[in-house]
Amino acid sequence: MKTIEGFKDWASLQISSRGRPYSPGSVNSMTTYAKCVLRETESTVDTITIEKIIKFLAKYSTRTENRNAGFVCYNNYLSALRLLEKYLDRKFTTGLMFIKVELPDITNRMLELPELKKLDKSPYVDIELLALISFSYDTGCRIREALKLDDDNLNLTKRLAKFLDTKNGEDRVVTFTLQAAKLIQLHLLTANRTDWIKKRRDKIWGRVGYRTYSRNLKKAICMVCPEDLHGRSISLHSLRHSRAYYLTSVGTNIKAIMDQFGWKNYKMLDRYAKLTLEDREYILKEADVKIKQRFKI
Repeated sequence: MKTIEGFKDWASLQISSRGRPYSPGSVNSMTTYAKCVLRETESTVDTITIEKIIKFLAKYSTRTENRNAGFVCYNNYLSALRLLEKYLDRKFTTGLMFIKVELPDITNRMLELPELKKLDKSPYVDIELLALISFSYDTGCRIREALKLDDDNLNLTKRLAKFLDTKNGEDRVVTFTLQAAKLIQLHLLTANRTDWIKKRRDKIWGRVGYRTYSRNLKKAICMVCPEDLHGRSISLHSLRHSRAYYLTSVGTNIKAIMDQFGWKNYKMLDRYAKLTLEDREYILKEADVKIKQRFKI
C-alpha cells in the first residue's frame, strides 16, 4: 500500500529534469505541498482525484493576495502533484493546464535606472551591498550565484566571473564593468572576513544572508523613491529583471543576453523582458540607421 511517507522515500531516489537526484530540501518541500493538497481536499493517496485537485487549485489561485508568491506556490503544487502521480502510476494532472491562473506582473519587480543611481546616498547601503548591487546588475546573475562566488572564480583585472553549477546545471562565465570591479575591490579592501559567517569566509559576499541584503535594498529604495514603491515586489532578484529589460529595450544581441543570463530557452527572455511599442520603435529605428551606415544607403 502506497503512503505519503513512502512517497518521500521514493522521491529522494528520483532524477530531476536537470539530470540530478532531488536534493533533501526539494524532497521535503514537495512532500509538504503534497500533504497540503491531501489535507485540503480531505483525501488520501488512494482517493485523490482530478476533480478534487482542480477544485483546490482553482480556489487557491483566487484567494492569495500576493500574486507573485501565489504564482510560485501554485507551480510548487503542480511539481509536487506531477511527482506524486508518477509515484502512484496514475494520471491526474492532465487537465490542470485548463485552469486559468493570474500570472504575476513582471514589471512590478523592475528597478528604474534613476533609483539605482541614488542608492549610494542611502544609509542602508554600505560599500558591500553597493558592490553586490553593481555586480548583480552588470552580470544579470541570480543572487544566489553571486553569493556563492569566491576568490578563485573572480578576476577583477579581466573583469570576469565564473559561476559554478548554476541552476541549469552548467558553469557560466560572465563579464562586468570597470565600475563594478572598482567597487568590489574597495569592498574587499575594507571587509573583515573574520567577522563573516564562518562557512562563508572564503566568499566575496558573506557578512549577512540573502534576505538581509534584499531587505536593506528595499529599505534603500523606500528612502530614495518612496512615492514609486507602492505595489512593487522589490528584492535583489529585481536587478536581474531590470538588466534583462534594459538590454533588450536597446536592441542588444539576443545570443549575448542569453549567454550572460544562462538561458537556453528564448521563452525566459520573453518572460523577463516585456517590450513596449515604444521600445520596438526605438530598436527598429536604430537598426535602420545602422543598416544605412553599413551598406552606405
